[in-house]
Amino acid sequence: MKRLLILILLLCAPRLDAAISVIQTATKAGAATLDSYDLAFTSNVAADSLLVVAGSSWDNGGVSSYTVTDTRGTSYTILSFPSSAGDNGNGLRLFLAYGISPSAGANTVTVNPAGDAANSTNSFGILEASGVDTATPLDVDGGGVEGTSTTPTRDITTGTANALVIGVMTHNTFASPTLTEQDGTLISEEQNGLTFISHNAIYKIEGAAGVDTINWTTSASVVWQVYLASFKEAAAGAPASTSRRIMLRRPS
Repeated sequence: MKRLLILILLLCAPRLDAAISVIQTATKAGAATLDSYDLAFTSNVAADSLLVVAGSSWDNGGVSSYTVTDTRGTSYTILSFPSSAGDNGNGLRLFLAYGISPSAGANTVTVNPAGDAANSTNSFGILEASGVDTATPLDVDGGGVEGTSTTPTRDITTGTANALVIGVMTHNTFASPTLTEQDGTLISEEQNGLTFISHNAIYKIEGAAGVDTINWTTSASVVWQVYLASFKEAAAGAPASTSRRIMLRRPS
């Protein structure tokens, strides 16, 4: 009888979606004087994965917008934040793009910042995560902030539990101070801010919804920019069957 009760409980238990899990990341090291910049995921991406692209670009005439595409045909939403000060002035822009992969397979991401390719430089990273709400993945657009110090920082107030926070920072100084993440796990980085444009991107899977502060340090004071966004965990699934019939036979 005990075994029978356990079997009934297992059959009637709801099937829950998996929590958010980061599958893979990759870095596009600094590159310059190209119209667009490509970076491939090391392994095939899965259908319905969250794909994130985060980094920074500079153009002598300013970067007004981005186009982000990939070989899977993912539709990306692009969040960005322009610089207003520093050696590079308003030629620098921080960006964070996200979308849900429509199919599985090999995938190369292309970032095309608007501007003059002959006077541009770019660096960014990519991330794939499972367990994210595929219908409305964005939890909170935390926006961007600019400051001057050795401690880039920004708060984000997540709206849902177990959210995935993505943070990216850059600086617009012609120098190469060391950028070090103090929270989360590194996605990608480019430290050479003299030849290219630096960035440091991280992810962090939160617990309860609420305020979290994401911090970095730099080895010298710079004019820095930070952008944060969070992504929702997929909702718990419905029971595998709401009216499953179990046939029992009386022993003869």
